[in-house]
Amino acid sequence: MEIDVLGAGEAFSPRDPNASVLVREEGFCLLIDCGPTVPQQLWSRDLSPDTIDAIYITHLHSDHCAGLGPLANQLESRGRTKALDIYCLPQGVERLKAALDFGLWPRPEACPFPVRWHDVRTCRTIGPMQCRIAPTAHSVINHAIRLDAAGKSLFYSGDGAATKASLELMKGADLVFQESWADGPENLEPGHFDARSCLKIAVEMTIPLMRLYHIRDDLIGQVEAIVAETDNVRVASAGEIIIL
Repeated sequence: MEIDVLGAGEAFSPRDPNASVLVREEGFCLLIDCGPTVPQQLWSRDLSPDTIDAIYITHLHSDHCAGLGPLANQLESRGRTKALDIYCLPQGVERLKAALDFGLWPRPEACPFPVRWHDVRTCRTIGPMQCRIAPTAHSVINHAIRLDAAGKSLFYSGDGAATKASLELMKGADLVFQESWADGPENLEPGHFDARSCLKIAVEMTIPLMRLYHIRDDLIGQVEAIVAETDNVRVASAGEIIIL
């Protein structure tokens, strides 16, 4: 399993692209989240319009889904014909479809590639990967996802503080991406998580690799200092490729 970090930034970061990863397994390519600054990261990789097989949206905040329109526009303009599978919760379909249609305006009905919508709650696989989800504690409904394939596993939290369910989903994962808005509880805002709590989890659950992301811009230095003495926990950075 290959994880290409497209971005790790918080919603309005002036320097880091919005948090998103590309996951590749056996020739299948899954995009997790697509904020407004994510399409440019994809375009910079000069991918074929048929490269991305599926998209999973963790939640409906714009920094995780507002790039769908521009991405659809680019895929159309470059001649994609292969179906695109989008995984989300049912209540998200209308809003996400509106984003796609706006990107394809003025004739979304003429889109040359079909879009197939999937209720992620009922899916057990995405491509060649087994998948499971669990809610986190965020200001809107957000579901972390775990992907397993060929004996390796990725956990990706989306936004939000860890919950009993998401921690259970995290157990035994080879690589954990955990949102970490603040350095510690003293700077924490409701609906987010912090680096010190992440370190505690990494130790207690003996997580091999953990990447912290969606960090408040003015606290990145503090978070980097907190994890500097660890071998397995790092701040995620755009362009990093991790192979499990």
